[in-house]
Amino acid sequence: MKWLSLFLLPLGFVSGETAALEKCVGADGKVSYSDRPCAAGAKRSSVGGGSFGEATVEYYDVGGPGPHTARSDWFLTYRNTTRGVPGGGCEVGEVTTKLDLKVRMPRWNPPAGADPQTVSNWSRYISALEVHESGHLQHGRDLESNFKRTAAAIKAASCGEVDRTLRQRFDAMLKDAAALDVQYDAQTSHGATQGAHYP
Repeated sequence: MKWLSLFLLPLGFVSGETAALEKCVGADGKVSYSDRPCAAGAKRSSVGGGSFGEATVEYYDVGGPGPHTARSDWFLTYRNTTRGVPGGGCEVGEVTTKLDLKVRMPRWNPPAGADPQTVSNWSRYISALEVHESGHLQHGRDLESNFKRTAAAIKAASCGEVDRTLRQRFDAMLKDAAALDVQYDAQTSHGATQGAHYP
């Protein structure tokens, strides 16, 4: 198999009730996020269900409850083979991807006798942070699956051209994924609309 470059993309930062969002893609391709159902005819998917899945989670201790930052990163690599097409030309053969997901979250251990309401506020806040960060991770997962589908359809006159086209498509998709993360943070106020605010 032929190794191609390593790409990495840092995701956004995080600063109600905890709620997942609907990602809506309209007929014109415009993406929006809402806690309400998507408009008729829009393609929808859920974003931010509060599960980190296979992500590696690192915690940092904080001295008390309050607004703290969280961070999500994903690192995507791929490699591919090419193969000749009967009658001439070349196409992508096998594509292998590896997606590493990482999350950094605050951790507060309430002392004995801590105010129950304060503990409850913290628990709600952390749950909301998890929802928001899992939405960022989903963008990485979506990129991986979309890239595989895109790669499977690439054909060209030569295998060198196939490799160049594949890399160009990947770069463009990375750029689009980065823009989605920026938009996601803007439309959720870095998770505040999902409950990621304290208290």
